[in-house]
Amino acid sequence: MRAGAAAASGARAKVPTESTANRNAVARAPTSANRSRLSQLDQLKKENEQLSRSLNEEAALLEDAKIEISGLNMKPVDLEAWLENSRKQLGGKGNGNATCVRKVRH
Repeated sequence: MRAGAAAASGARAKVPTESTANRNAVARAPTSANRSRLSQLDQLKKENEQLSRSLNEEAALLEDAKIEISGLNMKPVDLEAWLENSRKQLGGKGNGNATCVRKVRH
């Protein structure tokens, strides 16, 4: 009756099989070509890690430079205020630049 019930329900008995990957891994021993490729792969992985570290360092330097440059780029309004303050420190309203020019020429 069991056979009839199994046939009626459409169930099949599973036979254990080895996967193809397992059979290939067991059957193959590393050849010289495979060893060469594996050593090449290891070397490429090391180079990739080195390049990734270098890229991260360069990206950090670039970000620092961008921040520094953005600090140097003053808006015209800020620049005018800075010039006005420097003129006041030199002791005159309109002759601040003239005073600077005289100091540079002498």
